Amino acid sequence: TTKAPNARRAGQGTSTNRTGATAERDDTFGLISVIYHSLQGAETCAKYEDDARRAKNHELVTFFEDCRIELNERALQGRSLLAA
Repeated sequence: TTKAPNARRAGQGTSTNRTGATAERDDTFGLISVIYHSLQGAETCAKYEDDARRAKNHELVTFFEDCRIELNERALQGRSLLAA
């Protein structure tokens, strides 16, 4: 993965943007938002996975399971970045 030249990591820099919020706050908010939405998406995928399982559609079960796993992994990665 290539990073943009001006990319910041969570907690790096505290410059102020036009609204007066710090860049650090923006990074923290972004991480929390992605973690929240990833977990919410994983929960939704679990419901669709159960529906597909009841319908005995194994291809969809696998698809929704893969999506759920990826979203949970993304949330864990975000939590690690937030803790750093």
